[in-house]
Amino acid sequence: MLKRKLMFTVLSALMLMTGVTFATANTTATSTSKTNQSTYQKSKGYVSDATITAKVKSELLLNKHVKSLSISVATNDGIVTLSGIVNNPLQKREALRTAHKITGVKSIKDELVVSKTQ
Repeated sequence: MLKRKLMFTVLSALMLMTGVTFATANTTATSTSKTNQSTYQKSKGYVSDATITAKVKSELLLNKHVKSLSISVATNDGIVTLSGIVNNPLQKREALRTAHKITGVKSIKDELVVSKTQ
């Protein structure tokens, strides 16, 4: 039940951030010259760091092999940093694999630590 509530919260935040990002980008594009509008159209494929972070967190919540509540996710310029403590190497590998498959992720910075005690 807790995972479901967290997933709902993360997805709600994602939808809100995506809407805000689109509205800001759209306003900026309409108020600029044709050159800037062309640049905006070329960058439509850009995925914001906040969107990437939200998607990674959501996917980690859905992954039954990962204890996602103990993993922190941060994104800067498409580089995702995973940090926290996991129970075993399988959880670490699954968390990294899950983050890597998200659209917009350029690379993963692994700061996950495998717990010595379980």
